[in-house]
Amino acid sequence: MGPIVAATGVAATVVAAMGVAALTVSLASCALYFEDSADDSVRDPDLPEPQPVPFPLPPDAAPPPPPPCKVALDPSNAQENIALSDDNLVAMTEADSSQDTVFATDGRREGRYYFEVYIEELGQRDRFTAVGIGTGVGGNALEIAPGIVGSGCSVQSGVSYCMGQGNENTALYMQPGSVVGVALDAGVEQVFFHIDGNWLEGRDPYRGDEGMWLGPLPENSLWLPALTVSRGDRLRANFAGPFAFFPPLDYEPYGGSAQCDEEPEVQCRGAFDPRISHPGLEFAQDLSIVSGNDRIVSGTAYADVAHYGGAWYFEIAVIFHQSPHMGVGIGLGFELEAPPGNLGPGCSLYPGYVSCDSRRVFVEAPDWSMGDLIGVAVDFDKSEIFFNHNGDWIDGREPGYWDPNTGEPVEQTAGFTLADNGFRDTYFAGVTVGAGDLALANFTGPFNNLVPPGFAAYAGFCQP
Repeated sequence: MGPIVAATGVAATVVAAMGVAALTVSLASCALYFEDSADDSVRDPDLPEPQPVPFPLPPDAAPPPPPPCKVALDPSNAQENIALSDDNLVAMTEADSSQDTVFATDGRREGRYYFEVYIEELGQRDRFTAVGIGTGVGGNALEIAPGIVGSGCSVQSGVSYCMGQGNENTALYMQPGSVVGVALDAGVEQVFFHIDGNWLEGRDPYRGDEGMWLGPLPENSLWLPALTVSRGDRLRANFAGPFAFFPPLDYEPYGGSAQCDEEPEVQCRGAFDPRISHPGLEFAQDLSIVSGNDRIVSGTAYADVAHYGGAWYFEIAVIFHQSPHMGVGIGLGFELEAPPGNLGPGCSLYPGYVSCDSRRVFVEAPDWSMGDLIGVAVDFDKSEIFFNHNGDWIDGREPGYWDPNTGEPVEQTAGFTLADNGFRDTYFAGVTVGAGDLALANFTGPFNNLVPPGFAAYAGFCQP
């Protein structure tokens, strides 16, 4: 596949700074399409149309059935102390017990699938809470997490297990509110785990890395999602989506929503929303890119997602920067001619300073140039916002990091104060551009920078 090229108008070619392919954007029509860089041969019109060749199957084999519409936790394949919610998606324990496992209703032998588990409550905070992929085979399959004995893998706080081997050096830590993502490549017996967007052992399916080996699949068995809980735990499985984090490329929702009669309603796309943005701005066809023009001094483009609570992270790539009006931040969605926080509640980072709630905060902040990356971490529960420029946190205000020695989250300094007012439920991510400015938004991930502990993708739950 060749570069993206502009259909018409003035074109601006961008050599990607984040390891992506060359990008060409039409500033007049903002129409994007793909152009195949390979030479196309002209087929003789007199030749017959090519016919598809069927994939040979063994005479005694049948194609696997399509994934079901609804996958849940299976009460018939659960340890006796397991308690499930009415919809069989939340797992708890009824007694003072630990390491009780429940498997999902449906397994996989082929294909690539993704699901998430939300840590709603975490009781004992030791190493007994786990999320994994197993087979359900063996007398102790319901007593311990997958991978501790036999085929399978699981991730716990501070340790992971595969095929009886534990790894305590590169595991991440769960906490209440964490999201555990699982990407299963069943055909090659591999699995990837992330906790709050950070891939375990640095194995990232977005980069094409190899996953953790599950081991050999026993005869007549399937790979099954599994949750292991202890006293005080409450884990919620999400097999069908929408998800908090965007699934890796070519990975389908484990619940098989594509096969359902009714598609889930798309409430957001995780992109700019022209309906609440300055009318003079121009957008790419997929609404991920915004540009200014000579007809306006400046204008703000807002995301199609608003938040009133939680901790969220997003990134903006500065493709071109020429005007003095460019800013990135969080606002109420009505400052259409200025960056959020410049005229009212909200905060924005400019080249050289920060503006919050109609006042400038002069801090040491670098100028911007082509290829720069601006990261924004906003914690609405604490009314704080943090900015980074190419990975360096502005004014030394850092929301936190993972301690490499203990694996525990470490909080740093307080962020810039975000006004606590009656309009908090309408705070939107916003990007302001002027003439000659061009910005690419990433509200859903994956991100260039490591997501701070406790933060999630700003619009990771949206459907593109």
